Amino acid sequence: MREKIVILFGQQVMQTLIIFIHLGLLKLFLGGTEVDYQLVNDPPQSSTNEWSGLIGDTFRYLQGAPWIPLTPILSFALVMFAVALMMEGYIRAASGYSYYGQKFKKNLDTSGKPVKNNVNKADFVRVKS
Repeated sequence: MREKIVILFGQQVMQTLIIFIHLGLLKLFLGGTEVDYQLVNDPPQSSTNEWSGLIGDTFRYLQGAPWIPLTPILSFALVMFAVALMMEGYIRAASGYSYYGQKFKKNLDTSGKPVKNNVNKADFVRVKS
């Protein structure tokens, strides 16, 4: 049950990040929108400057200065990649596989029972006092 909850949580985080990106592109900012009601008005701007708001505010600069909107877009991509790696690592660890795809070995004695590794204080050597 725990594995399913972790996978579901990771999927929900990914979907939430995608929704944030889309809301930013539609100029529906999460932290609030500052609208200018003067005769010659400025476009709506994000009042909190969150990542999705930065994407929406700077998307018009994509042709002239692409590093401006691509910075928050790459930040979103990096967070999504990190969440995907965490989910994959948890799935592998829960199923008993290491990072390199090798199955974890269990210490068994001759009767087939798991061996407890006892650690004593005498097993350690003090290097510096």
